Amino acid sequence: MWSLPFRTCVLVTTPRATRQALQTASRIAVSGTRISVLVPYLVREGRTPELQPHVHQQVEDIARNLHVPIVVMACVCHEAEDILRQFVGRQGLLVIGGSDAQDARLAERLMTGGYHIVFSPVRASAA
Repeated sequence: MWSLPFRTCVLVTTPRATRQALQTASRIAVSGTRISVLVPYLVREGRTPELQPHVHQQVEDIARNLHVPIVVMACVCHEAEDILRQFVGRQGLLVIGGSDAQDARLAERLMTGGYHIVFSPVRASAA
């Protein structure tokens, strides 16, 4: 028997892609539950990433306009797979929005690790 993952997450990419992913996640998530929105901060060469409060505010504005309950989480990691291991887990679902082949390849790469991934493509006419 198939059941919904216990946690639904969205990976922040571009504003349009994040909006698309939030719309998709809101249709998938259990009604009334908050969607975890993950803002990645990739650590390279031992440098501490600078947090971007405006990104968090932008995500909160998108969610408010869509009437989607969220919690925004800063995710400091070395690579995208770290986000899955540390924040989503094997029982969670990660929704990634995107508009090009690179975004689709990221979703496909993460899927091969055995995680639950939904790729939500942004249509050219989407605002």
